[in-house]
Amino acid sequence: MDHRNAPWPGSPAAADSTAATARPNVVVRQDGHLSVLDWETISLDDPLLDLGMAAVGLAQDAGNLAPARLDALLSGYQDIAPPSDEDAAALPMEIVHAALSIAFHRYYRHNIRFPDPAKSSIHNEMLQFVDSVEKTTSLRG
Repeated sequence: MDHRNAPWPGSPAAADSTAATARPNVVVRQDGHLSVLDWETISLDDPLLDLGMAAVGLAQDAGNLAPARLDALLSGYQDIAPPSDEDAAALPMEIVHAALSIAFHRYYRHNIRFPDPAKSSIHNEMLQFVDSVEKTTSLRG
């Protein structure tokens, strides 16, 4: 077995090998701490969208936003650079933005670019997640 591309034990990558927490994306720094690199979409982008993407990948359970997991993810950021009030208020919308971006990518990939009937509706999973974000956060209308 090629362990270079194996999922990190206990991570969501076990279900999705393209997740940012797959072994090739985890780097052990000189101080012994771990850093995660997402080579697939590396660019200069909005850090809040990156945090939204991390929340989609790491803060869900059974397809829904898991508030305890989101709190655990955010606590790491709080220790290093607490978000401004504006960023904290915008985060739920960035989580939705991330989930809808993933839904579009999945739809396009499995219905247009590389049609695969077995995966043609996988994008709908993100719609359930978006609904749960809206129910769990201040996005409720």
